[in-house]
Amino acid sequence: MISKDFYTFVSGRAGITALTSSIYPQFLPQQHPGFPALTFALDDDQDQQLLDGSVGGMREALMVVDCWDGSYITAHALADAVKLELIGYVGAFGASTVDRIRKEREIELYEADTELHRVALQFFIAYT
Repeated sequence: MISKDFYTFVSGRAGITALTSSIYPQFLPQQHPGFPALTFALDDDQDQQLLDGSVGGMREALMVVDCWDGSYITAHALADAVKLELIGYVGAFGASTVDRIRKEREIELYEADTELHRVALQFFIAYT
C-alpha cells in the first residue's frame, strides 16, 4: 500500500524529522503535539497503462502533502525539506520500489480560522 510506504519513508528521513515528528494521514487530529506538522493523503493510485493497452507492473500514484505551521517561513521550511527528500528519488520506499517522483503542484494557503499557514504539495510517484 503506497500510503503506508509513504509514511514509512517520510517518517524515516532525518531532513523531515528534524523539523517535525507530527506526521499524519489525511488530517490533523484535534489533540496533536504541535507544529510544524505534516499531513498526507492519497489522491489517486492506478496501474500504468502500456502503449499496447496492457497493464504493466508499474503503478502511478498522486500523493498530496500539506505542511502546516503558524509561521509562513516554518511551513515553507518543512515543504522545502519534503521536496528535497522526494523530488527525483529512486529506490526503496517502504515495501515498494520507486522508479521516479516528481512534484506536480505547490500551493500556498492560509487558514484564517486556525491562523495556520499551509503549503500544499502534490507528488507523482511511479512505483512497483
